[in-house]
Amino acid sequence: MMPLPSLVAVMFFALASALGCTREDSAAKVAREGVLAAERACDDAGQTEVCRERVCRDRCDRFADSVHLLEACMARCTGRGTCDSDSDCGRGLVCVMIAPRVRRCAPPPELAPVPPP
Repeated sequence: MMPLPSLVAVMFFALASALGCTREDSAAKVAREGVLAAERACDDAGQTEVCRERVCRDRCDRFADSVHLLEACMARCTGRGTCDSDSDCGRGLVCVMIAPRVRRCAPPPELAPVPPP
């Protein structure tokens, strides 16, 4: 029979896996919440990018033990990372497909600069 702490850890991991709750999911959720928090906090700020970076850093620091998760959270939160929908992007940006399975936040196509012929 397993010792009680090991059994609890196995049960917790099984429950978290069954619910789809991973640290990657948590980082994506924190990033989405960070987008909204940054929009509220930086709405009237003169240096929007600096403000957004600060708010996102505060939110995403809980993933500092994993460089991959921290970078993914920061990229999504600041609107520079990949996205699943427009709600993952900051104000004025939309989720645009740039490759068959890759989407990034960008200005809406009608607002994007048109290259000269």
